[in-house]
Amino acid sequence: MVDTKDFSTILSGLLNDFPAIGAREIRFGELGDKSGVGIYPSAAATVISETTDIMGGVYQKCNYAVQVVYRAVPQSETDRIHIKGWLDKLARWLEKQPITADGQQHTLAAWPDLGDGRTITAFVQVSAAYLAGRYADGVEDWAVSLSMRYDNNFER
Repeated sequence: MVDTKDFSTILSGLLNDFPAIGAREIRFGELGDKSGVGIYPSAAATVISETTDIMGGVYQKCNYAVQVVYRAVPQSETDRIHIKGWLDKLARWLEKQPITADGQQHTLAAWPDLGDGRTITAFVQVSAAYLAGRYADGVEDWAVSLSMRYDNNFER
């Protein structure tokens, strides 16, 4: 298993730079009772492949799966379409695709440095945004699943 202690801070910072964030704040592992946006790891970071050179250099391809959950009390189909679109737009932005926010086009220029020989190589939207839960009080949780792929290189 790969150490994920810094991923929460790094991902929270990256997601809160989303150009279409508006007045929202994306929090790690936290949602309000009626509203909020949170990021939740789906599983521990995993090593997909590993090679070692004769000098002891280790080269790992790793994956960190997360879900972004948007909680709201939508009043209409239009509200639901907006929430789904917002989550899908967030995923496209993380994939470095151009998005439009506030009438301007934005593209994520660079992913943050993970430090300690770890470098993000891709974000992949694993699922389209979907309704993850509907509650008796009208609250709905919408989610999108993402995969952060990164290289982890170190000496053994």
